[in-house]
Amino acid sequence: MPHNLKKVRAKIGKIEKGGEVLKLGQHETRAENSSKNETFAGINDEAQKPGMVGRTNEDISIIPIVGLGGLGKTTLAESVLADKKVNVFDSQAWVHVSKVFDLKKIGSAILKSINSSINLDNCALQFMQDNLKRELASSIRYLIVLDEFWEEDAEKLEKLKQMLQHGRKGSRIILTTRNQSVVAKLSTGVLAHQRKIRPVPESDQIKLGVLSPDECWEVIKQTAFGSDDDQSGLEEIGRQIAEKCGGVPLVANALGQVMSELRTVEAWEKIKDTKINFGSRYYQDTLERLMLSYYYMKLDFKMCFTYLAAFPKGFVVDDV
Repeated sequence: MPHNLKKVRAKIGKIEKGGEVLKLGQHETRAENSSKNETFAGINDEAQKPGMVGRTNEDISIIPIVGLGGLGKTTLAESVLADKKVNVFDSQAWVHVSKVFDLKKIGSAILKSINSSINLDNCALQFMQDNLKRELASSIRYLIVLDEFWEEDAEKLEKLKQMLQHGRKGSRIILTTRNQSVVAKLSTGVLAHQRKIRPVPESDQIKLGVLSPDECWEVIKQTAFGSDDDQSGLEEIGRQIAEKCGGVPLVANALGQVMSELRTVEAWEKIKDTKINFGSRYYQDTLERLMLSYYYMKLDFKMCFTYLAAFPKGFVVDDV
């Protein structure tokens, strides 16, 4: 069965500090506020291992979260970073990396999180790196999330590790990626071989898997129905719709939101019979699967969705 956000947070790991074990507790996050039924797939009891958040016998540990798009990698990383009880780190930073690897962008985002008073406008790469090294070398134990990481070039990855190697022992880097090959590349190079900065052992890495059709139906059901709602006449159709999710909880949750507004046999039959070529279950882009929920979205939601589509992924919208 899928694990909801509350259960995963309780299991996500223990951070060691001075012989004490700190358990992650409940807190409000953007992910939690967006949906009461946020779901993670593929997390089992191995998530209780302290190795999920690094080992203390290495200077800096990289904790990969690996899985297909829509499985909850970003949400899981976000829940760790936002947890107020994870107070063993002096500084925290979040960087949306994307397919275009930009060392200066990554370093600047981290540096701004550590010391926002440093002016980085039109600065050179070396200026940024010198300042980041100075900040990290001042006994800072950091927690950094590198979200949506794609780069596999060994030389670029070594430069990234060189830039981040100056943190205090026990610093952590959480890295979300769709490709296990990225993790393999990060395990190579001089700094990895010297154990200064490298991924945790494979047994401690987090690998998210797809849901079964039954599990997708559970996600849809939690979103579409209240605790006392009558589900008679809709479950059989709902299970058939769940098979369209491709095992992706993000798609199941989106469909559940739409289906909660259209709880009639006729409406659900129409959703079930809508033909969309999803292609391969494992490799087709998640957005294509999400088109089914978009087709049946309310008009005002469609307008909002279309407006937000003008912004690139990872764009930060300032509060109004």
